[in-house]
Order: sequence, then C-alpha cells, then structure tokens
Amino acid sequence: MSSHLELSSKERWAQLKLLQEAYPNFIEFLYDVMTGLMGFGVSANQLDIADYLEHGPLFRMIQAQRGQAKTTVTAAYSVWRLIHDPTTRVLIVSSGDKMAKEISNWVMQIISGMEELNCLLPDRSKGDRASVEAFDVHYHLKGAEKSPSVACMGITGNMQGKRADVLIADDIESQKNSATANMRERLIHLSRDFSSICQDGDIIYLGTPQSVDSIYNSLPGRGFDIRIWPGRYPTDKELDNYGVFLAPMILSALTADASLQTGGGMDMSRGLPTDTTLPGLSEAKLTKKEIDQGAAYFQLQHMLDTRLADAERFPLKISKILFMTVPHDNVPVQLYAQPAPVNLITTPSDYPIQDKMYRVAGYSNEFLPFDGTHMYVDPAGGGQNGDETAYCVTKFSSGKVFVVAIGGVPGGLDLKSMDALTAIAVKWKPDKITIEENYGKGALSTVLQPILFKQHSCEVEDIWESGQKELRIIDTLEPVIGSNRLIMDESLIESDWETVQQYPAERRASYSVMSQISKLTRDRGSLFHDDRIDALAGSVRNWMASLAIDDEHALYAAQRANYDKMRNDPLGNGRPLPNQHSAAQGYAAGRPSMIAALKKRW
Repeated sequence: MSSHLELSSKERWAQLKLLQEAYPNFIEFLYDVMTGLMGFGVSANQLDIADYLEHGPLFRMIQAQRGQAKTTVTAAYSVWRLIHDPTTRVLIVSSGDKMAKEISNWVMQIISGMEELNCLLPDRSKGDRASVEAFDVHYHLKGAEKSPSVACMGITGNMQGKRADVLIADDIESQKNSATANMRERLIHLSRDFSSICQDGDIIYLGTPQSVDSIYNSLPGRGFDIRIWPGRYPTDKELDNYGVFLAPMILSALTADASLQTGGGMDMSRGLPTDTTLPGLSEAKLTKKEIDQGAAYFQLQHMLDTRLADAERFPLKISKILFMTVPHDNVPVQLYAQPAPVNLITTPSDYPIQDKMYRVAGYSNEFLPFDGTHMYVDPAGGGQNGDETAYCVTKFSSGKVFVVAIGGVPGGLDLKSMDALTAIAVKWKPDKITIEENYGKGALSTVLQPILFKQHSCEVEDIWESGQKELRIIDTLEPVIGSNRLIMDESLIESDWETVQQYPAERRASYSVMSQISKLTRDRGSLFHDDRIDALAGSVRNWMASLAIDDEHALYAAQRANYDKMRNDPLGNGRPLPNQHSAAQGYAAGRPSMIAALKKRW
C-alpha cells in the first residue's frame, strides 16, 4: 500500500497546511511546476499570465500566442486552487472531448508527479475518482460532494447539471466549429450556460481567435475582462487595435523603449518578440511562421489581432504575383522580382482592379524543362451563384507554379461546354486533370471523359474538397503568392478581362480571377463568384509536394546538366574530342572540378 494512503485525516490536513504556507502565491507554485516537474524555465510573459490568473477579475480571458503555454500555466493554477481549497470544483471545457481530456490529464500529472502533493492523491478504494473525465482529491480533504474535483467535457457535450467553482474554457473556438456565422452563434449560445454552471466562481477563457469574427470579440459586452499578450510588440499602426486589452507589461515595455516596435520580421518593420525566453517564440521562429502561414493568419494566431486593416483583410496580393511570357518548353531556373516602375504593367483603362502588377525583373541563364502540366476544373454550381465551369492550367518547375491558362465556360454539362474544356486540354496537354466532385457527384467527369479521350489521353481524377472554401483557397495561395512562387503568363491579364465581357456589365468584375484574388477575405461568402480562383487554388494545390523544392537546388541541377552536356559534346557537333574521357579524368584528379565546386556551393 502506498504511503500516501496510510495518512490519517489529521496528517493529511497538516501536510496540506504546509503546502499552503509554502505556496501562498501562485507564481511560486508555477515556478516549481515548470522548473522542477517539467524541466523548463519560466518566462516573464508566463509569470505575468500567472499573476493575472491569481489576481484578475472573476470573469476574465487570457489571449496569448500559440506556444506561450497558457494552457499549462492554467492547469497549474487549477492545482494551486485545490491546494488552498480542496473543495474546489474545476470544470474544463474545450472545443472537443479529446482536447479537454488533455488539459485534465495535465492537472493529474502535476498532482501525481510532485511528491509534495501526495496528500491530494485520491483513494480509489474509498470511491475517489481518478480518470481524466472525473478526478477527485482525497476524500478526507474534498468532503461530501457529488461533482468531481476536476472534470472535463467538449463544448457540445451535455452541460446540464454541471457545477463548478472554476470553469476553464480553453480554445472552445476552433477553425472547424467557427467557420460560419451560424456556427459562431451556436458557440456563443452554448457558452452562455457557463454562468449557470459557475454561478459564484471564476470563468476563465483561454484562446486564440480563429477569424476576424471571433466569438471572443463578444466577451467584453458580456462583462469579461480581456488581456492580450501578442507574440510581437505592436507597431504604432497596430497598437490601437488592442484598445484597453493589451497586457500592461507589454504597454509598459513600449513606453520605456519605443524601439521595441521595429526591427523584427523579414523587412525589420515588425515589432520584436515579446518573449525571448522560449525557443519556439524567437525572432527566427516567428519570422518563419509568418512566411509559412501568411500575414493574415499570423496576425490572428500570434498577434491576436482580429481588427485587421483592409490590406490585411485581403491577404492575396496581386503585386506579389510575377508576370512573364511563359515559355512552352524550358523555363529559367531563377526569376527575380523587383516591384519597380520599370517593371510595372499597364492595364486597360476599364480594368476591374487598380492593384499594381509587375513583370519579372530578370532571370538566370540556366533553364530546365517543366516537370508536368495540370488542369483543374470547378464545375458550375461551385460558387455562391455559380453559373460557369471554371478551369485553370498550370505547369511546374524549380519550386514555382506557372499559370498558363485560366477562365470559365458558361453552362454545365452540355456538349458545348464539354467541347470547350476538351479544346483547352488538347491545347495544353495536361498530364492530369482534377475535377471537383462536390457538385454533381462526379457527373462532369463522367460526361467529359468520353469526349476528351478521343483527342487527349491523360489521368483524370475526381476530388472532394472539404472545409470552408475561402480558408482553403487562402491557405493554399497566400504562401505561394507571398513568396513570389506564382507566375502568370502576362497574356492572362487581358484574356481574363476579355472572357468576362459576355456577362452583364454590373457583374463582369465578379467573374474576373484577378478581381477574385484581390477581393477574397477569410469571411464566408466574401465573393459573389469564386469559381476561377477556386480552380487556381485547386491546380496550385496539386503541386504542393513539389513546392518544397528549392530553386537553388534546381539551379545546381541545371548547372550540372549543362556541364555534363559540354563535357560530352564540347564542340556542339555530337562528336567527342579525342581522348576526351581520359583528359577529363586527369583534370579532375589534378584540381577541383567544376562539379565539386558546385556541390560545395550547394
């Protein structure tokens, strides 16, 4: 039998009193949990969060970036509350049962992992519960109470009859359950039960906003205090977005040193990191995350800023797309971008968007063939008022996607539409055609293939696209466009506008892919038509695995190929020089070869 089970009630209470004296403040307890149990240090941000947990108002919310360990800190706070009042009932609510159980498990690990907390451990032989769903501190301390000391559940679970003194709502808003206005309204409705469950205790929200319409924006109107610890110090432009909710320690640091507002990010225009202790939140890590995730998503997840400026509300930047006359066969390995007036493209006077467009500023002397050609088809009915079947044809080379054709075909499954799609496939000869099957359940594929295969044979696949369309498109295109890896044939600027002239004047712009790119937001239904941009994202998504290829790698491959060609055919007439092979061997033995130098560079 374990020694903690042999403690008498008097001994157990005596040990608890010693714990209370040892940890009068939560910060002291958190330090021992983080350093002693977990083997980590405690950052200034985490200590400030801990202070707010202990001394903040009853109804409060902590917003901190991903990786700040706000959930771990709050789990430790729950244990500290149990130390000072073992009758406390803690209820953890999350977006799903699995996430809630993980948090509850953290509480159990802290209690079972720290030897000085043995007096709290349950006695299962006496009916104490000891699972992640329901956990009790020892009955000598807890007393008679039907509710567990620590319980957990998903936000959609049955909350009727639940009671709590501390209710922790941890990330109840997720991308999955807050994608639409109806979903968000349901979350708000469910969360209103919290005040009935926890009538006189603490309700603590932990979370990261998932959209500009986050449910967390409604909390101040419901009497909640919000405190925000962003990942970077806000710039002057960003500062007003936080209002009175910015953590005082962050604001005090800015008041003392305004230089914290610059020097971070790719172009040094972002604020410096607010937490320099945690490796995952370093300058290099934050910059990488912003590149990978895109500015808008980073602004939500790490800056906790839902009040995005217009420029940030529209995350896809036409000015970051490179335009050129895309070759039919070989393409330069490296393309150079420079948004200078000399590279600015003049658009027609009646063009639907005013965004600046730029040609490729230059390119390398090394060329490689395209890796393949792909065509994506989004059938009519795929948009909010979808009445055209959209298509996009892309090629891939050296870590970049080249758009060579994009447009729409009016109508649905009629012969005229099928002939038009077939003509496009015959012209560009894609290796694979992907057809979205969300509308019609594969009907377009069934009708198209017999007509197509008479003129062009290739792989045809049906694909079911899931999730909110706007988010799917942005998450695909934003990193590619933002890194200048989406290249469009310059002729598409004019053809895009020409192909929408068949529609009524007041709606033409809504069909233009360039307009769709510039106007798309993360809001559901932000575009009147989204067929063409959906086809573009679908075709780009086909190359996602290949996009990991770095163009420097491709450059080395091209240089190696050119050298091999020169070595095998130095005169360019198909004839090797006499004793060419042995001479090359002698050269390589005598001094570093060109290939060795290239390898070293790579």
